[in-house]
This record gives sequence, C-alpha cells and structure tokens, in this order.
Amino acid sequence: EAPEPEDDQGVFLRVIAPLDEERGYCLDIPGQLSGVRLDSPMQAHTCKQGAWNLDGRFDEAVLASGVIRMPEYNLCIQADNASVGGNLRLTECAEIETRTWDLQESGEIALAANPQLCVTIDEGPGLNAGGQQYLRRSVGLETCAVQVSDRQRWMTATPE
Repeated sequence: EAPEPEDDQGVFLRVIAPLDEERGYCLDIPGQLSGVRLDSPMQAHTCKQGAWNLDGRFDEAVLASGVIRMPEYNLCIQADNASVGGNLRLTECAEIETRTWDLQESGEIALAANPQLCVTIDEGPGLNAGGQQYLRRSVGLETCAVQVSDRQRWMTATPE
C-alpha cells in the first residue's frame, strides 16, 4: 500500500483562469504512477485534488530562483528550444538557459533565455484525459501577450 503523500512535497502550478475546467488546470506530466511518461512533453491537466498527484507537484522553495523542479522525480522543466512552439520536458536539473524561468509578479512564467516567451496553455476546449472526467490541454512556449493572459498566468496552489 502506498504511503500517504507528505505535505512538503511541493505545490501545484495552476493557471489562474478556470478556462473550461472549474477545478483548474495544473502543469502535469502525462500518465500516472507507473504509467508516467517522463519523456513526454508537459501538459496542462485538471488539478488532481484528493488523488495521487506527486506527478503535478513542484518545489516551491526553488521557484523564486527560476527552477521548476518536480521533487517526485528530481527532474526540472526545460524548454526544447527558445522559440515559439517549444515544448516543455522534464530533464536533469542543471543551470542552463532553457531550464531557467522568470516567474513574474502577474503570474507569467517567462523563459529566461527569451523573456518574450511564456508558458502557455493551448487554445480550445480541454480533451478528455480519462479518469473522473479529467481534462487536458497541450502546453508550450508562446509569445507573452495580454490578450492571452488567461492562458499564461499561473499561481502556486496547495494540493488538497
């Protein structure tokens, strides 16, 4: 039987606007438990409350320094490249440009190597992600713009 998750294992990165999911979208890695696909691009997924959700928790202590680290896997988020359309993936944590982020006061997560680019949830309705009618959307780098700020502004949220 799996032990209860510890409360110090991080926070969700949740998009502030509900978009089409009143439970909220959180940055997440596809799959769950033994099915987690660590080599797949990150996605936005219905925030998993009251479920096993260590695959959606990030180390709050290092966020301010521009590191988006997932304690469960000791991996960090890196952009495939510093251009529009770049995917986000989990890789070894190291200080390189495409692995450093600027978390802005207003909630945007900009790529330090190209601050015009922000972590953005794709347009359109969420797709069925299976299980409890969870929704998912793709997430990647797009030009930071106030017109799409509802898909670019994030906050930390404590899992329940």
